[in-house]
Amino acid sequence: MTTPAPADTAPSTSLSRRTVIAGAAWSVPVIVAVTATPAFAAASGQPTLTVSAPNMQTPASGSSVVTAIVTDGSGAPLAGQPVSFTGPSGTSFSPTTATTNGAGTATSTLTTSDPWALPGSSVTVTALTNGVSGTAPLTVIGANAYGIGDNSSGRLGTGSSASAVTSATQLTQAFPAPIVSIASGGAFSLALLNDGSVWSVGKNDKGQLGDGTTTDRATWAKIPGLTGVTKVSAGLRAAIALLSNGQVRTWGNGSLGQLGNGSTTSSNTPVTVSGISTAVDIAGGNAMYAVLSDGTVRSWGSGTNGELGNGTSGSSATSTVPVQVTGITTATAVQAGVGFGLALLQNGQIKSWGGNNVGQLGSGSFAASSTPVSVVNITTAKSIAAGGSNGYALLGDGTVRSWGYSDRGQLGDGSAMGTDVSSPVTVSGLSNVTQISATNASTYALASGSLRAWGANENGQLGDGTSTNRNTPVAFTGTSSVTALLANSPMSSGTFFIVGPRAIALASLPSPLPIGITTGVFATVTDPKTGAGMSGQSVTFATDLGWVSPVTTTTDSSGRAVTTLVAGDTYLFPQTSITVHAESAGVVTTTSAPLVGANAFAVGSNDTGNIGSAGGAGTDSTSPTLTSPTQLSKVFPSPILTVGSGNGFSIALLEDGTVWGVGNNLSGQLGDGTTTNRTTWARVSGLTNVTGIAVAERLVLAATSSGTVYRWGQDRNAHNAPKETTPQLVSGITTARQVALAPDAGSNGSTFIALLSDGRVLTWGGGALGDGTSAYRTTPSPATGISTAIAIAASSATVFALLSDGTIRSWGTNSAGANLGNGTVDDPDTESTSLSPVTVTGISTATAIAAAGYSTYAILSDGTVRAWGGNDAGQLGDGTTTARNTPVAVSGISHAVALGTAASTAYALLTDGTSLGWGANDQGQLGDNTGTAHSTPVAFPPSGSNVPAIRSFGVNSTSNRGFAIIEPST
Repeated sequence: MTTPAPADTAPSTSLSRRTVIAGAAWSVPVIVAVTATPAFAAASGQPTLTVSAPNMQTPASGSSVVTAIVTDGSGAPLAGQPVSFTGPSGTSFSPTTATTNGAGTATSTLTTSDPWALPGSSVTVTALTNGVSGTAPLTVIGANAYGIGDNSSGRLGTGSSASAVTSATQLTQAFPAPIVSIASGGAFSLALLNDGSVWSVGKNDKGQLGDGTTTDRATWAKIPGLTGVTKVSAGLRAAIALLSNGQVRTWGNGSLGQLGNGSTTSSNTPVTVSGISTAVDIAGGNAMYAVLSDGTVRSWGSGTNGELGNGTSGSSATSTVPVQVTGITTATAVQAGVGFGLALLQNGQIKSWGGNNVGQLGSGSFAASSTPVSVVNITTAKSIAAGGSNGYALLGDGTVRSWGYSDRGQLGDGSAMGTDVSSPVTVSGLSNVTQISATNASTYALASGSLRAWGANENGQLGDGTSTNRNTPVAFTGTSSVTALLANSPMSSGTFFIVGPRAIALASLPSPLPIGITTGVFATVTDPKTGAGMSGQSVTFATDLGWVSPVTTTTDSSGRAVTTLVAGDTYLFPQTSITVHAESAGVVTTTSAPLVGANAFAVGSNDTGNIGSAGGAGTDSTSPTLTSPTQLSKVFPSPILTVGSGNGFSIALLEDGTVWGVGNNLSGQLGDGTTTNRTTWARVSGLTNVTGIAVAERLVLAATSSGTVYRWGQDRNAHNAPKETTPQLVSGITTARQVALAPDAGSNGSTFIALLSDGRVLTWGGGALGDGTSAYRTTPSPATGISTAIAIAASSATVFALLSDGTIRSWGTNSAGANLGNGTVDDPDTESTSLSPVTVTGISTATAIAAAGYSTYAILSDGTVRAWGGNDAGQLGDGTTTARNTPVAVSGISHAVALGTAASTAYALLTDGTSLGWGANDQGQLGDNTGTAHSTPVAFPPSGSNVPAIRSFGVNSTSNRGFAIIEPST
């Protein structure tokens, strides 16, 4: 994770879409220096500021020196400059402001206060001088583990010099990455970090610390050159590591061949075990073990007690190279005790071999065996552990079995100490156990999230506040958040517990979440063991869409941190989801919610066709008219492709192919199976893969990607027309590309139109059928002589087809005495009808058409717009209110690319991204809050409307409302 620039703390007044990922203050370290344009300038150029700390590190809890260097543009130091230092919540600086010296350097002491901050996370510090800033993330050096018990040679690495640490104590803050496992030998310990490195502490007489020396060390240090480690284990004075590539490394005492490299020479640096390249598990004791990927087990080192498992025993039974343990082919894990070994098989059984004087083989007898025997009565083991002279098994039912030595209560079954057993017994009072581990004579279990312990307690290692040995499990106190136990260490009388990171949880976001909404976001930081909230913890928030403010805050007494989320710009296209991140001390959590929005606005009438009822435009406004651009209600899970409007209702087609409706529903035109009006959008029932819609009066048509057509609503002008409240398939159409509707105010009924992929136009219904007839029919038939159409449009009782040669055909009623556009009947009080297509006069290069009310529009190839038909509100845009029976040029338009219409209003989108509107404005259709009609184009929406660029317009033929679809932005 890198540290990005801080997120905006508040949304800009601009409504362009933006993506801002607010950076976490705790993250994987990346050394950076960021400069900004300063408020002053040196003569030699712009100054710069860099920030650093020793090794770019800081303790999780403690102090470190932070240095800022200010130089001019040529790199020369700038003296006398004030530098202020800041960091995330939970940190402080002393002084908070320092002045650069002659070397351009200012320093401050950073103090951190979160001892359990996850090692390897980072604290980002910032320095600022005169408008120039520099930032740098410092790696947190910490320790996510406790140690307790025998501390000879400082082997616990807690910083204590006492021979025993009798209460659980955090290890010294030495680690640049989280500890994932710890193993302990005779008087030394190994810590495996999640970066694959290994660190060591304690006794080093045989080089068991692996650091190239034989010098004891009470401080943790990284073993040089050892990388890619996935597991560590330890014998008395030798160590073993499993690498991610299946190889095995060893170091320390090699006098009995423990290093497995063919010699008996000790090594203070890791060496390679001979002949092993597919190991999947390891264990260290008197003999060392490795499980291979084929399920076999290899052993090397001492075989005095038969612990090599290859049939040999006695003082001469040693091996300096791996040998195969006899008869095991399905092993998944291995453990080493003092003089014996255990292997867990795939079938849940356990094999054991070696010494057995106290029953440590669990075979039902006390006879030693130099080859594997079965641990009796166990068939469901899922993990195993080995103490000095004991074996343990965690069963599939969450209980634990034990066998072997019992001088200090190691069996945990409540039996008298000193009663050794050779067959497994049940450890008392344990259920729901998830992990077990064992030291020489003490054993530990994680059960239902709590830590339990039994056995030897001379150094207080059972954590019950006493030094009394226990023959049944007791609660281990003084720790929290334990998530992993010490790797089994039969040579050790001390133990370690890995501390899990704090838990952080985000409250669920409202779902679905409307784009642009402001909502509170709550994160709670808790102790994962107790569930108690952790106060005073720094929490950093981020989101992939929108803003959070504040970015970083601190938990209250209940462990809760609060920020405010703005879910993106209000017109942002609907997305799949929004994600919010919260991070505390390197622990990250996320929550997501589906986003809904509306990339469209409405102007004009907002009625639903009922007196006193508003909402037909589908906005959140309750006003009967929308006199300025008003965003549709933000309820859509996919971007809006287009919107159509009829009498008191609106229909939206989304890019996902679904259709939604709102408003008047007396004829079932919302397609939801009812005739109930609705002021909230809802999806049309059962309709998918829609590519185009047409809306008029109380009717809707929809074309699908498969070429079929559906209709719903009611043609009120047709005799006996039913109310269709759900989409009905129009039979006989399989190749439709576009649909249109021409409502008829008379008694003939509306005309339904479909453009086919082969260029033909089908009509049905009544009136403008284009085949020489007007009688109502339900079967689609072709309009006469139309075979190369590329687009269709319709107004009141009139249909238009744009042909591939750029000409336009029209048929139907010559509404307003002019709508056919062929020069006939120039009297607005007189209408004629053409039952077959005629040619619109003077147009041969049209590229697009649109129609509404009694007016029609065409874009020509040169980007100009022609209009004809009714003009009572100036909707032809030629500066007059005179109806035109042949096309006239719309004034001042030369680069149009798209058209939109309301009943007596028109809109044009230009190539430069601007839009124009003209015509009727009595319902606010031009969005300028004046109600004044315009017979020539004016800016739409007007300057200052604060809406993004328009991509297209809605489809409309009967209502006084307009829709604009917003251009997608980045």
